Amino acid sequence: MKAAIFLSTILLAAGVRVGEAADFPLDPLSRLWIEGDSTLHRYSAEAKTFTIRSDASPSSFLEDAAAGHVNVWEVSVRVADLTSGEKGLDKVMRRALKEKDFPDIKFVLTGYKTVPGEPPGFAAYGALTIAGQKQEILLPVEVNREPDRPELVGSYKILMTDYGVQPPTFMGVIRAADAVTVRFRLVLPPAGPP
Repeated sequence: MKAAIFLSTILLAAGVRVGEAADFPLDPLSRLWIEGDSTLHRYSAEAKTFTIRSDASPSSFLEDAAAGHVNVWEVSVRVADLTSGEKGLDKVMRRALKEKDFPDIKFVLTGYKTVPGEPPGFAAYGALTIAGQKQEILLPVEVNREPDRPELVGSYKILMTDYGVQPPTFMGVIRAADAVTVRFRLVLPPAGPP
């Protein structure tokens, strides 16, 4: 059941590719996880590892993004790396997400605009692919400027059935709710000297 949840989670598909993309390292405090509900209790599953590729530098990302210079932003999560801490739930989740045929959940940025305010942020447009099905989404992202460590924070609610995923059942009686929320906290490295 958590598997279906995570499909709400993460992101990628096909996007604008201008410039060279490279791995985008994050602070180890960064997190990506999904939350959902079932007929028994609420649950969550976290991606223990995930990959981001971008043509922007982590240390100047916010400045590059504000200037409109970020053309590539891709996030990829292996379904096998989603864990709830409960082996039975993980197995059911991975089966629901069709891990054997579609081992990755992906998000590919297709465009964005900055959003002023407190806290400031971005409206990110992109393609989210889960279980082999792609949907265009609008992902709101807040920018929190922690002491010298900016964070990109957000959440996005999805319906598993929108991605062809049937809410999983466990032992024939416990059923996951269709809606799951994907949450992320991406901690950027400190900005370099001006």
